[in-house]
Amino acid sequence: MIIKRMALATAVVFLVTVAVRAQDSCQRQVELVGGFSICIPEGWRVQEKEGQKFKLLFGTSGPTFTPNINFKDAIDPRPISDYATAGVDYILKNFQEVGATSVKLISKTPITTAAGAQGMKVAMRAEFKGLLILSQQYYFNGKGDQKLILTATSLEADQATLDPIFDRAAKSFRLEK
Repeated sequence: MIIKRMALATAVVFLVTVAVRAQDSCQRQVELVGGFSICIPEGWRVQEKEGQKFKLLFGTSGPTFTPNINFKDAIDPRPISDYATAGVDYILKNFQEVGATSVKLISKTPITTAAGAQGMKVAMRAEFKGLLILSQQYYFNGKGDQKLILTATSLEADQATLDPIFDRAAKSFRLEK
């Protein structure tokens, strides 16, 4: 019985070590102004856009849409779950401001990063200019009252392929010193 427990404990330590090394070996996008970084999905490109505080990440362009990951931050003293709920409520009430014809909340669940940061994952479906779009928003605490939002967007048709990529990127999130 003790040998089985030791073998199990050794296996768990090995798997955690492999997972941490895999996170550390990625190409990280460090946003010094925001105080965070994430792993860039393999094959994706990083691009600066005028007027944007943080760089944008883009996947392979399709005929009608390019999957992307963008970042925003805000100062807010509320707990991350309350902040995420307020963000969702705002989007559901004001979706027409960004040109969407409809937005539906799919899920809101806790998420933990490889670095141990606790956050919230919010999935929404929107109709935008005739396209069915899925948006995954990952809310994290930054430094002090800073809130960081990673938004990953794709066509609904690409969900099975891109959701795991988005989740891996979000789980690689970490605060930088």
